[in-house]
Amino acid sequence: VFASDDTFHAAGDGKLGGIVQPPHPRCQLDDSGIYASSHLYDYPSVGHLAQVLSAANIQPIFAVTSPTMPIYQELSRLIPKSVVGELRQDSSNVVQLIAEAYNSLSSTVELQHSPLPPGISLSYESHCGDPPGPPQPHGGFCAGVHINQEVNFTVRVRASSCLDPPQRVGLRVLGFTEELSLELSTPCTCSCTQRQPQAPLCHGGTLDCGVCSCHG
Repeated sequence: VFASDDTFHAAGDGKLGGIVQPPHPRCQLDDSGIYASSHLYDYPSVGHLAQVLSAANIQPIFAVTSPTMPIYQELSRLIPKSVVGELRQDSSNVVQLIAEAYNSLSSTVELQHSPLPPGISLSYESHCGDPPGPPQPHGGFCAGVHINQEVNFTVRVRASSCLDPPQRVGLRVLGFTEELSLELSTPCTCSCTQRQPQAPLCHGGTLDCGVCSCHG
């Protein structure tokens, strides 16, 4: 839970204080739990923050006051599985806000894949509802999911080039540690034996498995 009544810093803000080093990948909290390297490292970028949160399966709840709500709503769109709630000036609704935000997060199922190797693309269809309705081509996302409700996803993998050696892609639901690992391989040679030299279709070239090979 991140609570604030102001906007946030991002990469580049440290230049105002002469700090240009990017944030260190290791935790920089001291023994008292206080960040002790603010004079050494710049703030992280939104992309870096989203990557670290996703890798650690952290689902942030932004509890912010009304004037900053639009800013954090835009930020939430860039951070998967995050939610924004309006915090009263006296913070009297913080418990209710966290409960509502948690219910919103826990009722959302979102499928995510690891970085794709070159030549591979993925597309999703989600089957949401209870019972699951017609496929939705908007990606691996279902909202309003209840306890014990089943949702299904159809994942299509397309290879535009030969995969040699085979490649691996991971699929997981945000918020869960389990991951499905896919090993992808493609036939890189043609086993066809249909070969026709001097084929009329190829104007004297060779018709090999439906492809013309010309002789210079």
